[in-house]
Amino acid sequence: MKELLKNTDPKLLPFISDYKMNLIDIAQLTENDFSKFHSETKQIFEFIKYSKNDDELQKILTTDDGFKTLSRDAAIVIKACTNLDLEIDKEEIDMCEAIKKIQDKAILKGREEGREEGFESGIIHGSRVEKYKTVERALKKNLDISIALSVAGLTEEEYEEMKNKYKDL
Repeated sequence: MKELLKNTDPKLLPFISDYKMNLIDIAQLTENDFSKFHSETKQIFEFIKYSKNDDELQKILTTDDGFKTLSRDAAIVIKACTNLDLEIDKEEIDMCEAIKKIQDKAILKGREEGREEGFESGIIHGSRVEKYKTVERALKKNLDISIALSVAGLTEEEYEEMKNKYKDL
């Protein structure tokens, strides 16, 4: 440890513990490496490694029975390391179920956003159709086109584009 702190004030060095630190680069672990772990560390490391790869994550969740009864502590570590919106409400967590809940929430959120987008798009479309109809009604009453376009808030180009698009209305 002290070798990492070469530029530290020498007066502080006696207060620094000098112990060996083993670090594991989870991203570099192989299947063979994972098989060496016989505790929940295996599931934690696998989940962290594959958290950005949906296919691999789905594969390990469905093939490794260790994920069916993961301890609360292990789930907390996974949540902290992956920034996953994981509900930890029991002492044992079924990660397959937990991921399914997260996916279901994401689907519902996507549908809601899609509805909002569709609603906004519908309002915009309806507004454009109404502007077109305003110009058409004005023209049927022999109003000058420039006045009709001004009242509707359209340019000639926009009106011509709409005329082709909405001619059957």
